[in-house]
Amino acid sequence: ARAAEAAHRSRRDALVLQLSSAGGTVPADQAGYALPFPVTDRAAALRLAVQVEERTAAFWRVALPVTTGADRTRALNALTDCAVRATRWRRSAGITPLTVPFPGSPT
Repeated sequence: ARAAEAAHRSRRDALVLQLSSAGGTVPADQAGYALPFPVTDRAAALRLAVQVEERTAAFWRVALPVTTGADRTRALNALTDCAVRATRWRRSAGITPLTVPFPGSPT
């Protein structure tokens, strides 16, 4: 979980730096995040981890059709990483199927 968090933070920080350097507007961080359901045990924590990866994949997927070159590669790599982590979390949780046909697409 810590490695996944570090990977997400690293990608976020790199994107914020890129947008800021290019003169783009970076939205302010939210003060906190509300959990979608109570996390009181291992099973709930694993479900949350899957959900975090799926939701993050959806944001990267949206970037694919509007980017090219290195930016598109960055978005595709991020989407792929989210899909792989979600698969690992599903395996740990005993959730099937382990994979989804189009990671990051709306269900």
